[in-house]
Amino acid sequence: MFKQSLQSPDPSQEPAQDPIILSDVQPAVFLPLIEFLYTNSVTLNNLIALEVVTSAMEYELDDLRKLCVEFVIETLTVDQACEALQAAVIYRLIDMKNRCLAFIESCTREVIRSRSFREMSAPALLCMLQSDRLTADEVELICAVREWTHVNSVVLDIPVPQIAAEIVGEIRLFLLSPDELTTLEKENRKDPFIPVERIAEAWKFHALKKGGGVQHHLFCRRKGTLPRDHHRYLDPHYK
Repeated sequence: MFKQSLQSPDPSQEPAQDPIILSDVQPAVFLPLIEFLYTNSVTLNNLIALEVVTSAMEYELDDLRKLCVEFVIETLTVDQACEALQAAVIYRLIDMKNRCLAFIESCTREVIRSRSFREMSAPALLCMLQSDRLTADEVELICAVREWTHVNSVVLDIPVPQIAAEIVGEIRLFLLSPDELTTLEKENRKDPFIPVERIAEAWKFHALKKGGGVQHHLFCRRKGTLPRDHHRYLDPHYK
């Protein structure tokens, strides 16, 4: 596809002399594309690697995509991990997604304090919250997700509850103690973030010591979940 952009539409004609304008490609990203086409290798850095991945996907340069993905995986940082996960989710790069998740799982507390976390897309955040291996407690994750919803509400000019609607479905309220749930409920009255039905389900679990009609993984303790007394009532099969 990229080569077609550079060729004349009619092979019998001389190549066009007018400059070809690729308005969606920055010069710093275009140079690695040219380097790859001429040398079958590429020089990358953390500032442009993900943008080069995007261009490689757009112009169907599969070998370049592989080189970029390898570079991103090998040079992941806390500040870049969420953006890399987002690219992997968008372009369905399974290996890159798994490696990004593994990195985020290993240093979750640092990642959720990063700017890139607050700027990540909803599908990428949803992918992250579905993991059982996040090394942060649920209270920390709830605070981080709340901040994420407020930032994105301002950026997208969409009400917080609407922004949070899909995401909060992966918050594991059943892991919170009654005291923590009470605090969350009070905060939620002032700053609606979690549907009251979800909080009611958590209270029902505490009352009955069992959950009903709720996805089982929401009872599963994450790797970073701090122990609470009521956790002994969680279904052992999903611990």
